[in-house]
Amino acid sequence: MNDKPTRKAAIVKRYLVPNRLATLVDRPGGKWRDEAIAAAARNLEAMRETSLLAIGGLIDELDPPRAKPGAATTQRLAGVERAGNQIITLAETFGLAALAEACKRLCDLAYALRESGDCPSRPLAVHVGAIRLLAPGPRQLDDASARLVLDELGKMHVHFGISAQKEIPVD
Repeated sequence: MNDKPTRKAAIVKRYLVPNRLATLVDRPGGKWRDEAIAAAARNLEAMRETSLLAIGGLIDELDPPRAKPGAATTQRLAGVERAGNQIITLAETFGLAALAEACKRLCDLAYALRESGDCPSRPLAVHVGAIRLLAPGPRQLDDASARLVLDELGKMHVHFGISAQKEIPVD
């Protein structure tokens, strides 16, 4: 004799919802991967000039003397971080490693100053000056000079106790 009750099979209905991506993938046509990558590289190169001009405008936003008078310290530093992050995105997109690294260090400094509640303007001004030196323009620093600028910014970070100095390759 079996004491276990018999299990009734549950009927489950599955409804497949149309998915736009799956539909597009199943359709014939489109580009091969290599063609799509080449087209994307051409599109990116077409945006280079306007993007590099935008970097100059973003650097102007970083400059502490151009900050709004009476702006709160945290607002000013948040604006520096925002503009710095935008420069980092553009610089890394177009292979400007030294500029991206200098902006990362500026963002680290701005974050540390915001956390401490102190906002001395000189360290920010030094970082912005370094960023101006590393920005694309008629006078580009060579790799050795760019490395020297980044090393000096690293010393400032050590002074403020932000982070340990690390070696980052520069193209």
